[in-house]
Amino acid sequence: MNRQQRRQRERENRKRNKDILPVSLNKPKITQTEYRQVMNTLNAVKMASLLVLRDQGWGKVRIQRFSERFNDVLLNVSQGWLSLSDISDMLEDEIGLGLDDLKVE
Repeated sequence: MNRQQRRQRERENRKRNKDILPVSLNKPKITQTEYRQVMNTLNAVKMASLLVLRDQGWGKVRIQRFSERFNDVLLNVSQGWLSLSDISDMLEDEIGLGLDDLKVE
């Protein structure tokens, strides 16, 4: 899937799923505590990303746009339309950074 196709899918998903949480976990399979921990972790990662972008000079509008796209990517992953492997391969192909280059240490 190339960037244009991915963006088109994300636009379509955004139109269809305005009120869906960024990650739709199957709650019956996990406890409420586990669900909250996952959501807290995702929110912490998102906030750290937004802070870095703000430090790079991004303003409110660009950060809001990034936040929406971040939610769309999480939704696509949670619904199986996009895998973490797809994301890793795309980053490797398009910008030359592999998973080893981007790991949290």
